[in-house]
Amino acid sequence: MIKNVLVAIDGSEHSRSATDHAVWIAGRLGAAVTALHVIDIVSIEGSFLHDISGSLGFEPYLDFSSKMREVLEERGKAMLADFAEQAKERGVHFETVMDVGVIANEICERARTADLVVIGHRGINEKFSTGLLGGTAESVTRKCPKPLLVCPVGWKPIQKPLLAYDGSPRSASAMHESALGAPDAAMCGPSSASSATSTSGPAPVPTISPM
Repeated sequence: MIKNVLVAIDGSEHSRSATDHAVWIAGRLGAAVTALHVIDIVSIEGSFLHDISGSLGFEPYLDFSSKMREVLEERGKAMLADFAEQAKERGVHFETVMDVGVIANEICERARTADLVVIGHRGINEKFSTGLLGGTAESVTRKCPKPLLVCPVGWKPIQKPLLAYDGSPRSASAMHESALGAPDAAMCGPSSASSATSTSGPAPVPTISPM
């Protein structure tokens, strides 16, 4: 039973879509939502900042690092406050959390106490990423210990969930989660894949990965 939804937010368009999906799902299932913002440790302790702080004459380097952290914390608090307003408007129980660390690792650690994790399929550094998923999204997908919903940019209510089933233990786990959260999901297996047709092209849709 899904009672606690974890959503990772970073201020990007994909993050806002993930937030919309998480709040909508929580409202439908009577679950609570935990919004997590992670301050990337690389942003405040990376080698680049170490080098540039010396070049600019800061004494010591830690002073520059602490100022950068303060700025990022204020930015994170503003994002979490925006989330809180949205959750209140929808009447959804929520809490907000801010961590510092490697983003994917912190999301996966917080996921241990959640029933479902929701992220955007790209993040704030979208224009620098390549491939189907952003770097953080791919890392979380591989390591997340709980079911994961990866959301495309743009929000619309989920009306026709699709379950990909191949008989494996993990697909059986996905079927179990779908039965709990989306009992009307259609099933797509190897025998039906070749006959499936699309009327709208390869538009991105939310995908769920059982872990």
